[in-house]
Amino acid sequence: MQEIKKLNEGELGTRPSWDEWFMHIIISMASRSSCRHVRSASVVVSNKQIIGEGYNGAPAGIQKNCIEGGCRKENKGLIYHESLNSGECIGVHSEMNALGHLSKIDNKEITLYTTIFPCHTCAKNLLSYNIKKIIFRRYYSEKEIKSTLELLQEAGVEICQLELSPERYIDITFNFKNKNIEFDVWSPEEKTRIENLFAKSNNKINNNFKEIKPGKYQHFKGNFYKVIGIARHSETKEEFVLYQALYDSEEFGNNALWVRPKSMFSENVIHEGKEVPRFKFIED
Repeated sequence: MQEIKKLNEGELGTRPSWDEWFMHIIISMASRSSCRHVRSASVVVSNKQIIGEGYNGAPAGIQKNCIEGGCRKENKGLIYHESLNSGECIGVHSEMNALGHLSKIDNKEITLYTTIFPCHTCAKNLLSYNIKKIIFRRYYSEKEIKSTLELLQEAGVEICQLELSPERYIDITFNFKNKNIEFDVWSPEEKTRIENLFAKSNNKINNNFKEIKPGKYQHFKGNFYKVIGIARHSETKEEFVLYQALYDSEEFGNNALWVRPKSMFSENVIHEGKEVPRFKFIED
């Protein structure tokens, strides 16, 4: 199997490399995705110029995309992760949209930057456009990697992975460490606001790493619950708190079971003008 070349990101506060810059662009571009389950984006680059770009989602002419009208597969009673090749998905992969939006094609070697490693079908199409290098950030399906890599290796395509970190992405976007810029895209007041937003986000992130031990907790509205333990989503690996009501409910029955994302369970909320824990630990 072809070896994947690992690309290193630059030091914080430094000017981004071309590879970092294009990866930064497609991470932002992926926010335009109209799929309810996957967000991805790609750009086709020739001689350091973007000649095609695209994100995944419903094709042109469709009246309602999946965000507006719901996942077409789920609307038909299918489970998304169990019906990947059912033929019911209307979404177009970002690589295909990027190729469809090419502004020019020349005989120069072309590089594809993509947030997700191409599937086998997209890889076959990419070869028709003289793609000689692919730089991706994440894998999507381990099952398709081997066959796709073998195909690309036979065609002489160079494969690189650039796992641009969140810290580097934010650094490239706002570049707070560069104090020599006299007139930046962000005013000093705006930079202060941005830094305050990051500070609030860090508090939420820290809450996600708090230990949630089994025991009795009180919700900020007064009811008591018993935390049973931490469960993990089988697909996304997100952690959830499994807890049981210590009271009777006409609507949900006696001692109903509940689940809530760990980050939400441990976060603070504003109640009666004060910041308080959503759930307060009482006793083991």
